[in-house]
Amino acid sequence: MSSEQAIQLRKRQEEKAAEQRKKQEARERAEYERQYPYEAVITCGRTPGLAAWQCFLGPNELTTELELTNGNEYHMYQFSDMKNAGKETPDGFVIPLRRHFSLKAQNAMNFYLLNVSIRNTKTQEILFRKSAAQFRVIYVRH
Repeated sequence: MSSEQAIQLRKRQEEKAAEQRKKQEARERAEYERQYPYEAVITCGRTPGLAAWQCFLGPNELTTELELTNGNEYHMYQFSDMKNAGKETPDGFVIPLRRHFSLKAQNAMNFYLLNVSIRNTKTQEILFRKSAAQFRVIYVRH
């Protein structure tokens, strides 16, 4: 086998491996969308620049919680353990949601709005959006 043939063979193998990875990623994404058809996006303030947990820690160390029932799982998150509910992204704090969920969040911050959006995981279409000032509560369920 010539070096040119070897290079062509290697290139075809790499292309096939890349195609297989792409198919596997698509299968994994479809499974994720099936398990979590919705996402909650939580932000604090006008832009996603602030970490979402900051709206759960107000003046004088006053704290509020994020209460989440996600499928059959229930958890109440305080500002210090919110990272266990989801992950910070450029869009805000994103929580994967199952088909049936309820989410309750109360703003502790006196000068920032707490914002909650629910979006379709696959299409990214916003299905629900609400903001809350200090001590106000946002509640949504499906």
